[in-house]
Amino acid sequence: MPPKTKLKNLKKIRLVFFLLTLILCIGSASNKKVSKLFEKADSFYNENNYVQALKLYDKIITRTGFDGRACLQAARCSRFLEQYTISDQYYTQLFYKSEEVEPILFLEYGELLMKLGRQDEARSYFASYNNLMNSNDLRVLRNIESIENYEKYFVDSAFVNIERITASTNGDDLNPVIYAGKIFFESNFSYLKSTPAQKDMYSLSLYDFNTEDPEKLSGKSAIKSEMAGFTIARITGEIIQSIRSESNDKNFILYRAFIEDEGNKVSKADPISIESFDGNACFPAISGDGKILIFASNAETGVGGWDLYIAYRNTYGYNNPKRIPGFVNTLGDERNPYLMNDSILIFASNGHGGLGGFDLYYTNLNHPSSLPKNLGFPINSNYDEFGLVLDDDRLKGFLVSNREQQHTFSDLYSFKLNKIRAWGEVTDHQTGENLKNVAINITGKGDDTSQFTLADNGRFEIVGNPGDEFRLSIWREGYSMEEFSVNIATAASIGLHEVELGRFPIERQDQTIELPAVEEETIIQEEIVLVEVPEKKSHAEEKPQIQTSETIFRLQIAANRQPLSDSEIKAKYSGDLDVFVFNEDNWFKYAIGEYNSFYEANLARKRCGVKDAFIAAYREGNKIELMKAIKQVYISSEMDNVPDLNDNTTIIQRLIIYFPTDGFHPDNAEIKKLNQLIQQLISNPNIKVEIDGHTDNRGSSVYNYGLATERARTIQSILVSGGIAESRISLKSFGKDKLKVECNNDCTSQVHRENRRAEIILYE
Repeated sequence: MPPKTKLKNLKKIRLVFFLLTLILCIGSASNKKVSKLFEKADSFYNENNYVQALKLYDKIITRTGFDGRACLQAARCSRFLEQYTISDQYYTQLFYKSEEVEPILFLEYGELLMKLGRQDEARSYFASYNNLMNSNDLRVLRNIESIENYEKYFVDSAFVNIERITASTNGDDLNPVIYAGKIFFESNFSYLKSTPAQKDMYSLSLYDFNTEDPEKLSGKSAIKSEMAGFTIARITGEIIQSIRSESNDKNFILYRAFIEDEGNKVSKADPISIESFDGNACFPAISGDGKILIFASNAETGVGGWDLYIAYRNTYGYNNPKRIPGFVNTLGDERNPYLMNDSILIFASNGHGGLGGFDLYYTNLNHPSSLPKNLGFPINSNYDEFGLVLDDDRLKGFLVSNREQQHTFSDLYSFKLNKIRAWGEVTDHQTGENLKNVAINITGKGDDTSQFTLADNGRFEIVGNPGDEFRLSIWREGYSMEEFSVNIATAASIGLHEVELGRFPIERQDQTIELPAVEEETIIQEEIVLVEVPEKKSHAEEKPQIQTSETIFRLQIAANRQPLSDSEIKAKYSGDLDVFVFNEDNWFKYAIGEYNSFYEANLARKRCGVKDAFIAAYREGNKIELMKAIKQVYISSEMDNVPDLNDNTTIIQRLIIYFPTDGFHPDNAEIKKLNQLIQQLISNPNIKVEIDGHTDNRGSSVYNYGLATERARTIQSILVSGGIAESRISLKSFGKDKLKVECNNDCTSQVHRENRRAEIILYE
């Protein structure tokens, strides 16, 4: 019989073994429960039922104290549910409690911080992601660039009023479409608790959308369908829907139907034939005649997420879709396209940087080399914006956003662009008649930059925002310069798209009594006597009329019947340029420069400090009308014989050089691009160059044609001075006829900058 002490020790060992076994059994059972919870949660997640999945992942975290995968999935679920503050809490736990975090999470969390408006924190996570990946991810670089240029997105914020539509449902309201006086959209409001992926189609009156309840449409494809966007062709009335297929692949495919019963019903939908395409096709957009189709798809792997594709109608349906060329698609997602005027593409993207989440961008499909432009705040916010559509007047529209987080769903918003066209007339103060060939300099209040225009028939236009104030400097030869301050919209005119500013009278210059009619010899003698008056002699150099076939532009600062003294000249002009005097029509006229370019003369006029300085034009020593001179110099036949590039031309490269407002001398950054181009041309002597001059859409056609010509000529001069033979270079001028970015009353400063350019085409 063993000793009692040994029995006691044996009992202790058995007790410890029993407890360990019990703990292992409990742990095993608990692991099985957690495993089952994961299995069920993952199933909900894969079905996009993020509400149920989030509940189960949160339950796992509570049971285990902390589980990295459950925390990550909970962060993603809450982000997909647009609960960004909650998602932030899960990501924070993940970074602080996990021993190791996957690099992709730095990118995910940085994008979430952008939505929350915490740009500085986002930058550090983006930088960490690039460091961990030992590369420069293009998405990250674009986001960092957006953070560094954050203020630029708010430049035109005062030009837009935006508000949530009160008739929005308590679900996700998506993909608005305007057709036949109604706003159509889809919503999952009726299926939030069961199958949130399913949606119904609704409509609202385009004119009473804030005072009526949405009406549900009827038709099999309009209710309880798993939809991913739809569109309606403005001319044909056909509706293109993206609906989940019932086949094994479960892809979203496109169907065609028609709106019936005065917009209350959708007809039977039939699948659309798309050549050589079997991937997802979501968020369709279509041209007015139905010939151009654009949609989003994730069909091509390895090139990013969702990209935009374009296809063209053929006999049976649509031809093989291609990814939209140029810079539209990114490593992120592009979706919800909208086609305006069959050429301007507006779309949502989270791959171009921006304010955070999905931002709205626009680009011209006819210029695939141009970078898409951000529509800025308040159209975009730190949250997600997509599904923009515009009314016929292009000044009102609708979009989808989740910016009001208290609603936790995506809602419909209406917006209105506040741009207004204001116009006025310049008249003679005495006669009241409209004056032709009037020069007008327009400067915004508190703005050092100005725009210049020529009122051909005395009428001019200004485009701006309600309440904008401008200073107008108006002058015409033979008249005193007059300055006016205008407000383009009074309280009574806000909401109108055109405002009449009224008439702006200007005074003829004060003239002495005309001399009596005498013989020509007497006039000549009198002129000699006047010039020799000693006490009034001016030291300004007398400059004879130049007999030249070239048109020159003379900057005149004063005119008087008697010569001016030095003190009188200095009181008028105190700059560094030499003042010269010439005699014309029995007047002593004083000028400070002659220029071959009207634009050089105009630049000198702005800088000379003489309030009533004006430009006069001469040809072969004779004075000619300013407008006539501009037409002679710039609207000539010198560019008419330039051969057009055709299908047999091999275009090697296109380069764009930008210019300041009213300017034709590129800045240093653009000069650097031209210097690089010169080296390329020297190394490739067979390459020829076409330079196309362009302007923005402000000012008259004549003025802009001339300015565009000057821009092309300046580029030519720089290339020739760098050693490129002039015979290799041809010039064209388009003025404001071929805008890079189309705009009417909604031109932002950034849009104007994109249009102020010269396009250089290298070809063989």
